[in-house]
Amino acid sequence: MRITILTSVAFLSGAVGTGGTFAITTGNTSPVADEKPAPPSKDKPQSGDWLPELKRGLIPLPPSAFPDIVPPKPAKNEADSKRYLEQLAKSCPRLCGKIPLKIEDGDDTLRKLMKARLHQGILSLGGYQEGQAIAGIDPSGVAEYQACLEDVLQASRELWGKQPKEFVPWLEELLVEAKAYEQYTIRRVEAGAIRFQSQSIATRNRLKLEAELWKAKNPK
Repeated sequence: MRITILTSVAFLSGAVGTGGTFAITTGNTSPVADEKPAPPSKDKPQSGDWLPELKRGLIPLPPSAFPDIVPPKPAKNEADSKRYLEQLAKSCPRLCGKIPLKIEDGDDTLRKLMKARLHQGILSLGGYQEGQAIAGIDPSGVAEYQACLEDVLQASRELWGKQPKEFVPWLEELLVEAKAYEQYTIRRVEAGAIRFQSQSIATRNRLKLEAELWKAKNPK
């Protein structure tokens, strides 16, 4: 079955400061003057409650570092599932197979194996997504679905982790999935169908992907 997960993920902030350089002087020794302070970071700290407290069985969500990355609105009924899947395919063309993987002439055996592994993950996600759009998440398949997403993340990292231009789009699509799943778990918790710990798992997954994406977009 096809589960869309994606959760919006709140992420980090980084404050940066530059320290002055001091020299201990004895006699006529002058302070060191030729050392330059470190350049300021490009990371602009984001505001929000990043460490929210548990309230009435619900976990307030920490903010997302990427609020512009959002999943499609959930399907209202089976007839609306086609609209949902079409929008998901536009947001996640790689995870939905619209941008197919290719074996390049220079790919060695290991790279072919990694692409084959990633391809299998994409095929599995397709079934989860369709099932989610129509009937929601089958509780018995949640663990397998999450393991599939984690495997897709690991495979894409091994293939393009040192190539941000290639890796970032995969992370963005995985974040869409994570935010969608997070939103789904919130609705289920509010309806009393599942415990709030399930929401915490979904939110941690979303935050993990936001952290990965942030590092890829802000290399040191």
